[in-house]
Amino acid sequence: MTKKLGILEKVKEDSELFSIWSRMSDETRLKLMEVDEGKRVPDLLCDTIFKGIFNPDVNKDRLSRFISCIIGRKVKVLHSLDKEGYCLSVHSKGIILDLLVQFEDGAIGNVEIQRQGVYFPPQRAAVYSSNLITRQYAVGKEEQKSNINFLHVKPVYTIVIMEKSAGELKKSDAYIHHFKQRSDTGAELELLQYYDYVCLDKFREKRPQLAGELERWLRFLSIENVQEMEKFLNENQDFQSVYDYAILMLSDREEMLEMFTDLFESEDIVASLNKTYEAMSEDLQKELQEKQNELEEKWEQLQEKQTQLEEKERQLQEKQTQLEEKKMQLEKKNTQLQEKDAEIQHLQRLLQKK
Repeated sequence: MTKKLGILEKVKEDSELFSIWSRMSDETRLKLMEVDEGKRVPDLLCDTIFKGIFNPDVNKDRLSRFISCIIGRKVKVLHSLDKEGYCLSVHSKGIILDLLVQFEDGAIGNVEIQRQGVYFPPQRAAVYSSNLITRQYAVGKEEQKSNINFLHVKPVYTIVIMEKSAGELKKSDAYIHHFKQRSDTGAELELLQYYDYVCLDKFREKRPQLAGELERWLRFLSIENVQEMEKFLNENQDFQSVYDYAILMLSDREEMLEMFTDLFESEDIVASLNKTYEAMSEDLQKELQEKQNELEEKWEQLQEKQTQLEEKERQLQEKQTQLEEKKMQLEKKNTQLQEKDAEIQHLQRLLQKK
């Protein structure tokens, strides 16, 4: 019986795989070996694994159910579309989409996996969505412009699954957000562009009951512990085949190559992100220090004004005391004058009697 080769043995026998493997971090290599040994859950959010699980040309029903429970309406995936976005000119920046599919009713769905939400701002989502609209009425060089019919343009859905949310989504407690364009008058028009954001970090924080298929999928994609995954699969056996496929991807040479490339590129992104965070942290620290200096300066000014006020209050108190003393002196003199006036009146009465 042929002994199954471990991932390290497979890599050593393949120069191309080994070239990428040797440039990976020790941490990433260790994780891959632990997955191969059954000690770790594979990274289900790795582009290669995620796209393999939901390959629209192999697992149409699975992807249909997944998208349906996210956008809140039942859809049926027909086939994948060219993932290279439409460019307005040769000078336009190219767009490579993750999972682009067409539904049975002609609508288009695009599923994007994003590790860091900060890399998928609203502007990027809008560009991707607009690209899906544009490709529907673009015509080739040999086609006639008269073939364009705007009434044939179908809705487009941009679905963004974030491992770590950012911005306003990070501030919210919700783990799924649905966006569409609305009028301020209440008038209803279908303006075709829909956006759905799924925040896995918020899902992990909230840990809702597995009430529906969406919650089960999000829990499955979020599990990192082997024991927790075993428990989940025992309770949700329909996910076993999905998990088995993710494990088997480590046995396929082409998929391993794609996965290694994805992981290596992700390391570069993380390193870049860390540098960005460090720069942002330094700027923030500098800004905080400047504000601290301003506050200390204002505090000193307030202390000085407080001292001045206390001095003025002391002077006023002193003047008040002086005034009270003068008042007492005046009252004393007034009393003396009244006594003398009474004495004079008494003497006058005596003189009148004589």
